[in-house]
Amino acid sequence: MRIDKAKNAINGLYFIPEHPHAKDALEKYQKLRQSLDNYISTVQYGNWKNEIASIANPQQGFEEKLEVPILVRRTD
Repeated sequence: MRIDKAKNAINGLYFIPEHPHAKDALEKYQKLRQSLDNYISTVQYGNWKNEIASIANPQQGFEEKLEVPILVRRTD
């Protein structure tokens, strides 16, 4: 989100699109964005899954652990 905010702020500047380095900066932004998305979807997601696997009952599978509600409404 931080790099998206910075890119959006730069897009609002009227003199940036005609700057000689604008195309190169956009390509680098896109590569960085893609790298971050890949990192989050592979490494961070894998870490999250491993953490979930270690928290709950080892008899339960991963999918069953995700079905356990975090919040429960009390009826009384």
